[in-house]
Amino acid sequence: MRNAQDLKQLIADVAHAQHARDRLIHGEEYPHERGQPCTPAQLALLEHAVGGPLPPSLLAFMQLHNGCDKFGGDAKVLAAEDYGSA
Repeated sequence: MRNAQDLKQLIADVAHAQHARDRLIHGEEYPHERGQPCTPAQLALLEHAVGGPLPPSLLAFMQLHNGCDKFGGDAKVLAAEDYGSA
């Protein structure tokens, strides 16, 4: 990933593909909620919960969206506050 703009475009492309998949399989679109950006405090707590720095790709994603439900099928990206309870 070259920069945050590339990541934003990739996330938008994935969302578009998810909606197209929903229409093909179910005949309608379903919500795929992405959280607001993590705050610096949330990122610090998340790094503490996982015991060190986040991988660059996860850090970049969390700086844009604090988690994402139904990322693919039943998979989701946990929100920062969910890591301590997972």
